Amino acid sequence: MSELKDLKKQIAVITENLLSAKNEVQKLNLEINSIQQKLISSDFRLNDFSNSIPFSIFEIFENGEIIFLNSLSKEILNIKDNIIKGENIFKYLPSQVANDVKHNIELAVNSKSKVSSVFKLNGKYFKVLTFPRFDEITNEKSIIILSEDITLQIESETELNFKTILLSKVYEEAPDGFMIFEFESDKLISCNKKLKEMFELSELSYISDINNFIRSARVKSLSETDKEIIINQVKIYGFFEDEVEYKTYKGNNFWASYSIKLLNLENEEVFLIRLSDISEIKKINKQLFLDKQKRTLQIEQSPLGYIEWNEKFEVVEWNKSSEKIFGYTKHEVIGKSAYFLVEKKLKVVLDEYWNDIKSGKIIGEQKVYENLTNSGALIKVNWFSTGLYDTNGKFTGIGCLIENITEQLKNEAEINLQLQEKELLLSEVHHRVKNNLAIISGLLFMQSESVDDPKIKQILTESQSRIKSMAIIHDQLYKSENFSEINIQDYLKELTRKIASSYSSTDKKIDIDIESSNFALPISQALTIGLIINELVINSYKYAFANTSKGKIKIRFNKKDKYFFSVKDNGVGYPLAEKMEDVSSLGINLIRILVQQLKGEVKFINENGAVCNISF
Repeated sequence: MSELKDLKKQIAVITENLLSAKNEVQKLNLEINSIQQKLISSDFRLNDFSNSIPFSIFEIFENGEIIFLNSLSKEILNIKDNIIKGENIFKYLPSQVANDVKHNIELAVNSKSKVSSVFKLNGKYFKVLTFPRFDEITNEKSIIILSEDITLQIESETELNFKTILLSKVYEEAPDGFMIFEFESDKLISCNKKLKEMFELSELSYISDINNFIRSARVKSLSETDKEIIINQVKIYGFFEDEVEYKTYKGNNFWASYSIKLLNLENEEVFLIRLSDISEIKKINKQLFLDKQKRTLQIEQSPLGYIEWNEKFEVVEWNKSSEKIFGYTKHEVIGKSAYFLVEKKLKVVLDEYWNDIKSGKIIGEQKVYENLTNSGALIKVNWFSTGLYDTNGKFTGIGCLIENITEQLKNEAEINLQLQEKELLLSEVHHRVKNNLAIISGLLFMQSESVDDPKIKQILTESQSRIKSMAIIHDQLYKSENFSEINIQDYLKELTRKIASSYSSTDKKIDIDIESSNFALPISQALTIGLIINELVINSYKYAFANTSKGKIKIRFNKKDKYFFSVKDNGVGYPLAEKMEDVSSLGINLIRILVQQLKGEVKFINENGAVCNISF
């Protein structure tokens, strides 16, 4: 009985322990669930955080398989799909960038450290940091790539460096003379090379000597009152402009326009003075009056119409040719606005055009407009318009040369129509020639099928192939917009395809490799070249691979100083002779004749097979 009681006590203890263990398991499950919820919440927060930061995050395996991308990464790679995990990142990158990324991954993995670099992608610059990552929980190895868009930084640095160099070079190499004076002391502190040239000074002249000379270089000296007026104007308005006659160090006179501007240079006020030699302009201005009289005479006698408007868009010049074009006399239009030459609906266009020329947006432009004549008829007029300016560069109006091209456009339309008809006829001719050649080719095929003699059958087949080489050209011309030239690359592909199909019944595997530049040849040359290549390729098919079940034919065609093409096979080569020139057959003789038509040269060589080189 005592043993039974002990057993019951043991069972009770075990039961109590089991219940306690069960409670512990339940508590553990609750903790696990809580941890999982926290992890999920943490993932969401991490995902939100990664999408809010100003740089892109990529996590991938070493082979490029995507683990995680934030939103900015997707934007950079132009990925719109939400589900991309497991895809390969390299398919979203240009090949060069992909190779650079792979190289960085290899460096990071081997060195077990971060690798920094700069990539250019889609016109933008990115600073990229690549480093390996090891997850101690999952034992997974991955690669983290962080990238930051530094386009603005690089562009700003480049622009700043460029501007610094440019400004220095512009100052020293400028076509105008420049000098800088201290505002307080009125002392010259710098001048450029052009200013020394203008005053015929030595490049080695001291600044102090230049300073003393320039102050006395004016032909008409400047009074103290004038100096004060100039300085006050610069202080008030920030600049001053004038024209002055100077005397050089060697005693030669010249005229210069000069401008003074007050600048702040490193917290010190300075005068920047620019001098432009206008001696030639002064000479030209003296001649302007006579030139204007001559110009008026030329305008009146010009076969083209000439109209000139002032700054208010009013007619001030109207020659006799303009009278003939529009039917208005000069007396009727002088002082009139330009609107009378266009329909009401085009007045807005005319205003925009006027403003573009006035603002300098359009300097000189040729356009065709539809204009109204005095009789109300609409005509097509070719206008060449340009802005007119006085000697100070002030806009004074617009000058226009005009030509009535109404009849010319009608004639051009008729010519274009006739040209289209001729092109259609030429296209039809090529189509019919192609069809006729196809009929001849078909007749030869039927004839070859009806004869038993292998030699005759072979002759008919080769003749059929030659005709097909010509038919291909007419077929391509029929499909092309250009009826005078053939794309040689396309032609060679089609020609060799046709030849290969003719020999497809044989049990030999012959590969044809074409290496050709992409250019066009005239029809006459293309026909001749087609016949030559037809003979050479067929010759390779017939004789080169008699003792083998496979072979290769390579065709090269390029152009440098001359056109050059070659046909090479890896077969048995040409028949032995003391000289290749002595080798004679119908096909080779035909090739020589055709090369003579091209005014070229041909060489037959045995070099690991038969090689034929032709240049013309």
